[in-house]
Amino acid sequence: MARRSPEERLATLNQKLAQLESRKHALETQTQEKERKARTRMLIQIGGIMVKLGMDSLDKAQAFQHQVQAHPDWWAILTQTAEGQEDPHAQEEALAPQTARGPLSPRDEDGPS
Repeated sequence: MARRSPEERLATLNQKLAQLESRKHALETQTQEKERKARTRMLIQIGGIMVKLGMDSLDKAQAFQHQVQAHPDWWAILTQTAEGQEDPHAQEEALAPQTARGPLSPRDEDGPS
């Protein structure tokens, strides 16, 4: 087998390099597409939760956004982790609606008897 010239070896290496760069670009594109789809799914899920909470219009969602921005302490309480708390629902109970008699009991939530 005849030995290839340096120019032929260089051409072969350049061709392999171009193939590897093409594969790299394809993998990067695939990764970006996967991340984009995951983000889109997350945004749709968040939107669904907002609709369940009554934010079924852009005006309501923007009003909610303004309230959150106007009261950063409230948002910090709402989003803080339960680290160090014995009862993970203690924060929820602190934010629960109150009546003149105290927190609502399960009987009160069902409506008048």
